[in-house]
Amino acid sequence: MKKTFMLFFLSLSCCAHRPADPLHAALPPALEQRADTYKKDGRYLEALTFYRDIAMNRDWAGHAGRALYENMADIYRDYLGDRQESARWYAHYRDLAPGAPVEPEMDKALLSVEQPLPEYIRVLIADSSTPVRLASEKPLKIIAGKDAPAAADITCAADGDGIVINNAGPARGPVTVMPEKGLTVRVDGKICRDQLTLAAAQGHVLVICQVPLEDYLRGVLPREMAPSWPLEALKAQAVAARTYALYHCLLRRSAAYDVLATTSSQVYDGTAKEHATVNQAVEQTRGQVLAGQDRLALTLFHANSGGRTESLENIWGGKLEYLCGVPDPFSTGYSGATWEKTLPAEDISLALVQFGLAAGEILDIAPVKRSESGRIEKLKITVHGETFFLSGNSFRLIVGPGKVKGTNFEVRKENGAFIFKGEGYGHGAGMSQWGAYGMAKKGFAYEAILGQYYPGTRIMQIKR
Repeated sequence: MKKTFMLFFLSLSCCAHRPADPLHAALPPALEQRADTYKKDGRYLEALTFYRDIAMNRDWAGHAGRALYENMADIYRDYLGDRQESARWYAHYRDLAPGAPVEPEMDKALLSVEQPLPEYIRVLIADSSTPVRLASEKPLKIIAGKDAPAAADITCAADGDGIVINNAGPARGPVTVMPEKGLTVRVDGKICRDQLTLAAAQGHVLVICQVPLEDYLRGVLPREMAPSWPLEALKAQAVAARTYALYHCLLRRSAAYDVLATTSSQVYDGTAKEHATVNQAVEQTRGQVLAGQDRLALTLFHANSGGRTESLENIWGGKLEYLCGVPDPFSTGYSGATWEKTLPAEDISLALVQFGLAAGEILDIAPVKRSESGRIEKLKITVHGETFFLSGNSFRLIVGPGKVKGTNFEVRKENGAFIFKGEGYGHGAGMSQWGAYGMAKKGFAYEAILGQYYPGTRIMQIKR
């Protein structure tokens, strides 16, 4: 989410993203900083998306230097488990950093399905530079080195790396907040019934909820799939969501939290509502995960494939055999299978500027390279005679994934606006949620749904 600068870009074998035209813009620092922040925060594929954008543009890569390649190698090795791709980028790093150590070995046991797997997921509920309110029906137990006075309604804020509670403190180190047994805590409107950890980082207060795995799924499924959908589709989503959460839990053991509560991980809504069908889907798949060979699978999913899913390689580079593009007739005819959106040129320009890119009028947006599925791998953007390149996926994220819904689109300029017409909603890798719906409506069981979208994987019962 290394050769010298010149040698790297003279060699097509070193990088498949060599731009066709010279670029004049310097590296947008906001884009690099955002990628670095995403990597630190566990948003690995988003980070890799923007790192690959930088590598795709000659001048940007030259300004970024060796850290770019080391960060890319880290994600390929540790997150995707692609030793070959990580070695390629780490070689670029070493060429720019004489005397650098050899690449670290990949920890093959880290994601092993043979190990006992965690029973709890640590969910980042809030990350705020302003005070956060926690409230419960009865006084909350506060543990900050020693027990602090209990209160049913508290305000917590960051003071550097310390936590201030109700204007007292700051407490150094994590603070634990516990509701009375059977009660919930409301965190700025989000309901949690479990132990909370408060931490501070760079002036932000982090509120982390430690949730039992199966309870976590009860809060995820209603936000990722409509509870009214067929049970078999919900069961497929439960297995995918459980596997995804544990994958990140194992990778982030030394971090403050495992997953976010947003679409950057999986949307988690606490315990605001419980749904009988969702609870049934979770219970009937309790403890089931997907494995690719001897590792947990990276169970990516999206809204609608538009008729064919996409391979991991064509979006982020790297290969996972079960994240390959497959025909998907089950998704057609449903929401997001086709879409059209008109965006004023100035709106696109503003979105790009917010990422540190391209101030000025957007003159042209042109696909340069497409994958077999028709999705755009490389897009050329022209601003006042200056061109730069983005992947289709990063363009979608920058402009707004609810506006440019997928990367398989045609685009034309008309009357100062760009008209996008496309197929598919989301990045396209892994399970299509509307495809799961379509398969379930046709009578397919959840095992068949998972087999369709993650070919070659197997369902396993997790060990404790």
